[in-house]
Amino acid sequence: MFFSFILISPIPLQAYCFSNLSYLSPRLSHLSHLSPICLPPRLLLVSPPPRSHSHHHHVGEARFMVAGGGEVYGGLRTEVTWRLEEARLMAVGRWARLWRRRLQSFFLFFLGLDLVQCNPGWKVLLTSRNEAVTTGILQKDLTCFKVDCLTPQESWTLFRRIAFPKENTNDVNVDVEMEEAGKEIIKHCGGLPLALKVLGGSYEIHIAYAELPIYLKHCFLYLAHFPEDYEINVEILSYYWAAEGIPRPRYYNGASIRDVADGFIEELVERNMVISERDKTSRFTTCRLHDMLREVCLRSGEEENFLQIVDASTAASNENSNSRRLIVHSSDNTCHLDGYLQNPSLRSLLFIQKISSLNWTASGLSFRRLQLMRVLDLSRAEFKGGKLPSSIGKLIHLRYLKNFSTKHTSVDDLQRMTELNTLSILFHCDGCTVETLSTYLGELRHLKNLTIIDKSASDARGFVLDCILLKQLKLSIHMPNLPDEQHFPSRLTTICLRHCLVEEDPMPILEKLLHLKNVELWDQSFAGRRMLCSGGGFTKLHQLELSGLKELEEWIVEEGSMPVLHTLSISHCDNLKELPDGLRFITSLMELSCGYMGSKWEERLTDGGTDYFKVQHIPLLIFNWA
Repeated sequence: MFFSFILISPIPLQAYCFSNLSYLSPRLSHLSHLSPICLPPRLLLVSPPPRSHSHHHHVGEARFMVAGGGEVYGGLRTEVTWRLEEARLMAVGRWARLWRRRLQSFFLFFLGLDLVQCNPGWKVLLTSRNEAVTTGILQKDLTCFKVDCLTPQESWTLFRRIAFPKENTNDVNVDVEMEEAGKEIIKHCGGLPLALKVLGGSYEIHIAYAELPIYLKHCFLYLAHFPEDYEINVEILSYYWAAEGIPRPRYYNGASIRDVADGFIEELVERNMVISERDKTSRFTTCRLHDMLREVCLRSGEEENFLQIVDASTAASNENSNSRRLIVHSSDNTCHLDGYLQNPSLRSLLFIQKISSLNWTASGLSFRRLQLMRVLDLSRAEFKGGKLPSSIGKLIHLRYLKNFSTKHTSVDDLQRMTELNTLSILFHCDGCTVETLSTYLGELRHLKNLTIIDKSASDARGFVLDCILLKQLKLSIHMPNLPDEQHFPSRLTTICLRHCLVEEDPMPILEKLLHLKNVELWDQSFAGRRMLCSGGGFTKLHQLELSGLKELEEWIVEEGSMPVLHTLSISHCDNLKELPDGLRFITSLMELSCGYMGSKWEERLTDGGTDYFKVQHIPLLIFNWA
């Protein structure tokens, strides 16, 4: 005979019982009229999935995951029944977040399983903290049981196991004072394992934070700037950190800004403090905080006056701030900051749009008292009256300035910002010429990262850059002719051109830049038909991207060109006839990605194709088609 029952319990099995199986059996031993429950070594768990898992299935409106079950396409009932043949106990837990209707649909699904083929003696255990979910389904011959909350001693044991996650919690040295304080705190959990889990996890996070070296504490607290579940761009974050002057250990001496940031993220990842994503070259692209970590991070940041987050939709113009960093989260299109900007110790002012497509209008901006400010991000900003306050020129200690608009303020203000490391300019030819802009940029002797976006379809003939330390350059501006290599910064490592409509082949100039590692030519950056990479050129180039070069028909790569190229990406180059023969000489090439180039390209470049000899040495070939 088989028995099925629902256990209405405050105990979420995933949160506690599966890691403490010795606890489950005694607490069910009072079910004397059922056959004894012996926990098997193999156990099927069906539960709401964490965000990072796959293998999702849908039953009615309920969404869940079969943990340990492979990919299933032929119906979940078959999968569950098959798994039950191998397991003595199936547990379904932690459904409190689902709506009552979804829970009932899910329970009824399991009641309809084909039980004939299952081994005798197995049991279905459905758990929930919400007793109301059983309404309307008890007539299905189910038995409901309530399990008591944990005793104070059980609560303390569980708390210690979570707060001090070691194989043997008896090895943890908890002094009398700590134990008394801990037992007093857990009284407020009421014996609920979920509350104890959250509390223990929070305590563990606080310990991990306290053990961070000072530079990682600064890095970690800075992540609280961003909204919940926000994917943080590591490249942008690296320049924030650099502008803040976060101290770095000696072993980072001589490393680039981005390499230092990658090192910091790596250290936080190793400590399980952040969740991150990497690109094809193993460089970090994005990172984010787990919800609980973010709460600890935000609370610590506010307690230490490290930062203050303001919701623009509720902020009042007469409110003020004592924090060194002010972050405005806005899903609206207005922002009043008069009172907040009266704090002379303010170091950073960032605007982060929850809806990226919206612009915001700033009112009450005045920078007269903010002469210590280092970071100012004006992303998607529009200004009341059409002008940015002239007091922006007083920010002489700025290291990071994003979206400085020549339409909203005078380019003369740049003259005093001699400490800038990162600068993003929205260029309008109405109040400034390209020559004038070039002159002022040449005075910024610490500038390492420059972006210029043309907003007025101007002609950038005669544009010259004399920024001796510049390493990263992004240009989206009409430029029929590139400056010759003598007028490019000699230390440039990355260049990205977009909408430049360069008429002459840019490669003979770019390949002479000795430190160039990354070249991106996008969206009509080159308007010509033929491109040549000469032998001996691009000696340090690591990554090359060609995208949206609509006029390009022929690309030649000579032997000896790009000898250390690792990644090549080509997409939306509609008229490019074929890949260059010279690619077969680039033995360092590890990855080739071809996107939206037509299906004939894949036919020619795969095994047996006419051009396969050009790419047969490349370990990874990727083809994406419309």
